[in-house]
Amino acid sequence: MSAQNKKEFDYEFEEDERERERLKDALASIAAPQIQRVYPKEVEVTWQEIDTSEAAASGGPFPQIDASEFIYEVFVYEGKPQGPPASCQRCEPQSGNVLKIEKLKPNTQYCVNIRATLPERDVTGALSQPTFFRTLSILHEIPPPPKIGNRGPTWMQVSWKNALNIYG
Repeated sequence: MSAQNKKEFDYEFEEDERERERLKDALASIAAPQIQRVYPKEVEVTWQEIDTSEAAASGGPFPQIDASEFIYEVFVYEGKPQGPPASCQRCEPQSGNVLKIEKLKPNTQYCVNIRATLPERDVTGALSQPTFFRTLSILHEIPPPPKIGNRGPTWMQVSWKNALNIYG
Protein backbone atom coordinates (compact mmCIF):
# COMPACT_ATOMS: atom_id res chain seq x y z
CA MET A 1 0.00 0.00 0.00
CA SER A 2 1.47 3.32 -1.02
CA ALA A 3 1.87 6.16 1.45
CA GLN A 4 -0.89 8.11 -0.32
CA ASN A 5 -3.33 5.18 -0.16
CA LYS A 6 -2.49 4.62 3.51
CA LYS A 7 -3.26 8.26 4.31
CA GLU A 8 -6.59 8.05 2.46
CA PHE A 9 -7.45 4.79 4.26
CA ASP A 10 -6.57 6.31 7.67
CA TYR A 11 -8.63 9.41 6.90
CA GLU A 12 -11.68 7.30 5.89
CA PHE A 13 -11.30 5.17 9.01
CA GLU A 14 -11.13 8.27 11.23
CA GLU A 15 -14.20 9.71 9.46
CA ASP A 16 -16.11 6.45 10.06
CA GLU A 17 -15.12 6.48 13.73
CA ARG A 18 -16.23 10.12 14.11
CA GLU A 19 -19.56 9.26 12.46
CA ARG A 20 -20.02 6.29 14.81
CA GLU A 21 -19.35 8.52 17.82
CA ARG A 22 -21.87 11.13 16.58
CA LEU A 23 -24.41 8.34 16.09
CA LYS A 24 -23.76 6.96 19.60
CA ASP A 25 -24.21 10.43 21.09
CA ALA A 26 -27.47 10.93 19.18
CA LEU A 27 -28.80 7.51 20.22
CA ALA A 28 -27.91 8.23 23.84
CA SER A 29 -30.25 11.24 23.82
CA ILE A 30 -33.39 9.05 23.62
CA ALA A 31 -36.14 10.25 25.95
CA ALA A 32 -37.40 8.14 28.85
CA PRO A 33 -40.37 5.91 27.96
CA GLN A 34 -43.92 6.81 29.03
CA ILE A 35 -46.35 4.53 30.82
CA GLN A 36 -49.75 4.51 29.12
CA ARG A 37 -51.76 1.87 31.01
CA VAL A 38 -51.00 -0.14 34.12
CA TYR A 39 -52.74 -3.36 35.15
CA PRO A 40 -51.98 -5.87 37.91
CA LYS A 41 -49.86 -8.11 35.67
CA GLU A 42 -49.05 -5.98 32.62
CA VAL A 43 -48.16 -2.48 31.49
CA GLU A 44 -48.29 -0.61 28.20
CA VAL A 45 -45.17 1.42 27.42
CA THR A 46 -44.61 3.97 24.64
CA TRP A 47 -41.57 5.95 23.58
CA GLN A 48 -40.60 8.74 21.24
CA GLU A 49 -38.83 7.30 18.21
CA ILE A 50 -35.66 9.02 17.14
CA ASP A 51 -36.45 11.68 14.53
CA THR A 52 -34.09 11.48 11.59
CA SER A 53 -35.81 14.05 9.36
CA GLU A 54 -33.77 17.13 10.34
CA ALA A 55 -30.75 15.19 11.49
CA ALA A 56 -30.19 13.74 8.02
CA ALA A 57 -29.39 17.22 6.66
CA SER A 58 -25.78 17.76 5.74
CA GLY A 59 -23.57 17.49 8.77
CA GLY A 60 -26.32 15.94 10.91
CA PRO A 61 -25.75 12.80 12.98
CA PHE A 62 -27.86 10.55 10.70
CA PRO A 63 -26.44 10.70 7.20
CA GLN A 64 -28.36 8.34 4.92
CA ILE A 65 -30.12 6.57 7.79
CA ASP A 66 -33.77 5.70 7.55
CA ALA A 67 -35.98 5.49 10.66
CA SER A 68 -36.71 1.86 9.78
CA GLU A 69 -33.08 0.95 10.58
CA PHE A 70 -33.55 1.56 14.32
CA ILE A 71 -34.32 -1.22 16.76
CA TYR A 72 -35.51 -0.30 20.24
CA GLU A 73 -34.76 -2.48 23.26
CA VAL A 74 -37.03 -2.13 26.29
CA PHE A 75 -35.68 -3.18 29.69
CA VAL A 76 -37.90 -3.71 32.75
CA TYR A 77 -36.39 -4.04 36.22
CA GLU A 78 -38.12 -4.99 39.43
CA GLY A 79 -37.49 -2.14 41.86
CA LYS A 80 -34.40 -0.22 40.76
CA PRO A 81 -32.42 -0.62 37.52
CA GLN A 82 -29.80 -2.95 39.00
CA GLY A 83 -28.78 -6.45 38.07
CA PRO A 84 -30.39 -8.44 35.29
CA PRO A 85 -33.69 -7.08 33.94
CA ALA A 86 -36.96 -8.86 34.73
CA SER A 87 -37.85 -8.44 31.05
CA CYS A 88 -35.97 -7.39 27.91
CA GLN A 89 -37.72 -7.07 24.56
CA ARG A 90 -36.53 -5.98 21.13
CA CYS A 91 -38.95 -3.94 19.07
CA GLU A 92 -38.48 -4.12 15.33
CA PRO A 93 -39.22 -0.96 13.28
CA GLN A 94 -42.54 -2.23 11.91
CA SER A 95 -43.90 -2.91 15.44
CA GLY A 96 -44.34 0.80 16.21
CA ASN A 97 -43.52 2.56 19.44
CA VAL A 98 -45.96 0.78 21.78
CA LEU A 99 -45.18 -2.36 23.76
CA LYS A 100 -47.34 -4.39 26.13
CA ILE A 101 -45.19 -6.02 28.80
CA GLU A 102 -46.84 -9.01 30.43
CA LYS A 103 -46.19 -11.51 33.23
CA LEU A 104 -45.47 -8.85 35.86
CA LYS A 105 -46.20 -9.26 39.56
CA PRO A 106 -49.19 -7.42 41.06
CA ASN A 107 -48.57 -4.49 43.42
CA THR A 108 -44.86 -4.38 42.56
CA GLN A 109 -42.58 -1.42 41.86
CA TYR A 110 -40.83 -1.58 38.47
CA CYS A 111 -38.74 0.70 36.32
CA VAL A 112 -38.43 0.66 32.56
CA ASN A 113 -35.92 2.23 30.21
CA ILE A 114 -35.16 2.00 26.52
CA ARG A 115 -32.15 1.88 24.25
CA ALA A 116 -31.94 2.59 20.52
CA THR A 117 -29.61 0.58 18.30
CA LEU A 118 -28.52 0.56 14.67
CA PRO A 119 -27.55 -3.10 14.26
CA GLU A 120 -26.55 -2.79 10.59
CA ARG A 121 -23.96 -0.19 11.61
CA ASP A 122 -23.06 -1.93 14.88
CA VAL A 123 -23.95 1.16 16.95
CA THR A 124 -25.74 0.94 20.30
CA GLY A 125 -26.93 3.92 22.31
CA ALA A 126 -26.99 4.28 26.07
CA LEU A 127 -30.04 3.43 28.19
CA SER A 128 -32.59 6.21 28.63
CA GLN A 129 -33.48 7.61 32.02
CA PRO A 130 -35.71 5.16 33.90
CA THR A 131 -39.45 5.58 34.28
CA PHE A 132 -40.93 4.09 37.46
CA PHE A 133 -44.37 2.53 37.88
CA ARG A 134 -46.21 0.20 40.23
CA THR A 135 -48.49 -2.53 38.98
CA LEU A 136 -51.99 -2.49 40.41
CA SER A 137 -53.14 -4.75 43.21
CA ILE A 138 -55.31 -7.66 42.24
CA LEU A 139 -58.95 -6.86 42.75
CA HIS A 140 -61.33 -9.58 43.72
CA GLU A 141 -64.94 -9.88 42.73
CA ILE A 142 -67.52 -9.78 45.46
CA PRO A 143 -68.21 -13.39 46.34
CA PRO A 144 -71.66 -14.73 45.62
CA PRO A 145 -73.95 -14.88 48.64
CA PRO A 146 -73.70 -18.01 50.79
CA LYS A 147 -76.17 -20.84 50.27
CA ILE A 148 -78.02 -22.37 53.15
CA GLY A 149 -78.26 -26.13 52.84
CA ASN A 150 -79.70 -28.46 55.45
CA ARG A 151 -81.00 -27.02 58.68
CA GLY A 152 -81.71 -28.41 62.09
CA PRO A 153 -83.07 -26.91 65.31
CA THR A 154 -79.59 -25.89 66.49
CA TRP A 155 -77.47 -26.11 63.35
CA MET A 156 -77.30 -24.94 59.77
CA GLN A 157 -75.16 -26.06 56.80
CA VAL A 158 -73.76 -23.07 54.89
CA SER A 159 -71.67 -23.17 51.70
CA TRP A 160 -70.13 -20.49 49.52
CA LYS A 161 -67.78 -20.07 46.58
CA ASN A 162 -64.50 -18.17 46.71
CA ALA A 163 -64.25 -14.83 44.96
CA LEU A 164 -62.66 -15.12 41.54
CA ASN A 165 -59.67 -13.07 40.58
CA ILE A 166 -60.99 -10.97 37.69
CA TYR A 167 -57.45 -10.52 36.28
CA GLY A 168 -56.55 -14.24 36.24
